[in-house]
Amino acid sequence: MQFSLLPIQSEDFEDFAKAEGEPGKIDENELIRRAQKHAEHIKERQQLTEFKSEDQKAAYEQLEAKLDSVRIPATLGDIWRAITESEHLSSLGGGIESYPQGDAYRISGIPCIPEGTLITTSKGLFQHGLGAGDHRRLHFATYGDPVFERLLDYMLQDLPVVTHAWKERKPLAALSVGGEKLVSLGRALDLEIADGSFIELVSRSQSKRKVQQDRLGRQNKIMLDQVSSILAEMKLRPNPETSSHQIAEIDHFIGDVLKRQSQRVRIKFNARDRHSMLALKDKLLWPVSESEEVLVAYADPLLLNAVRNIIYRQLGDLKKHQRTSHDVARRLREAG
Repeated sequence: MQFSLLPIQSEDFEDFAKAEGEPGKIDENELIRRAQKHAEHIKERQQLTEFKSEDQKAAYEQLEAKLDSVRIPATLGDIWRAITESEHLSSLGGGIESYPQGDAYRISGIPCIPEGTLITTSKGLFQHGLGAGDHRRLHFATYGDPVFERLLDYMLQDLPVVTHAWKERKPLAALSVGGEKLVSLGRALDLEIADGSFIELVSRSQSKRKVQQDRLGRQNKIMLDQVSSILAEMKLRPNPETSSHQIAEIDHFIGDVLKRQSQRVRIKFNARDRHSMLALKDKLLWPVSESEEVLVAYADPLLLNAVRNIIYRQLGDLKKHQRTSHDVARRLREAG
């Protein structure tokens, strides 16, 4: 971000505006010196966030090399070949139209697509367009394009097993024809399918990470509620006028942690099912350990701020006479 042409803070102006003899009064030279110092700090911060051109080039080259090494099931060439070599589409009146920038295929006779719509895999033609005199719509043959997806729906309607996978967006490992797995469109186009050959869908195995994610989410919530109950018991002021005043000690505590070099603090708490939490101790948002029959969370400012917000919401849900540290802590323990 660009910094101000006059990098002077409000405190600098206040010191400059002080009356002669008043403590902290500075002259014009000191004001300029401070501005130059601020400018140097801003420049240093900018340099820390700069991404040098040679580093950008190396990163893009590495990314491009990685992408080139990944084999994709269907290339643009495969898609163009499947469309243009389809005898069925040709019999409906479809055909190739050539332009200086590339070729497009004219779609005809498909009810769900306007007559004469063009589709292409040529990036040059798609970027240039058809020209001012041709008002037909040109679409790019890629997933997400509505015309391309309607064309796929139409072409696959006679293959129930494939149609179901396409409609449901079910992840596939391959198609199997006559016992042979087809892992790319190019291989499928080259294969001669004999009469009576059975097309089978080979589904991709589904991971069961969702179950673990649910467990992690549950254990993270338990930890937050239990740590919140501990801090509420220890730090909430007794029956003040406002929630903000009552939670002030917790704000001071967070401020003290921020001043520490490590910005971490050990908070002991307990949980009903300690074994479940310990089983996931290294995967939780804030790792925990066991010490003297209790659990220990290594709280950082992020955890403390989350806990502070939980306590503050709990205070807002209670009537004034119920906002004792004991009542708030009890409710948080029950929630966890």
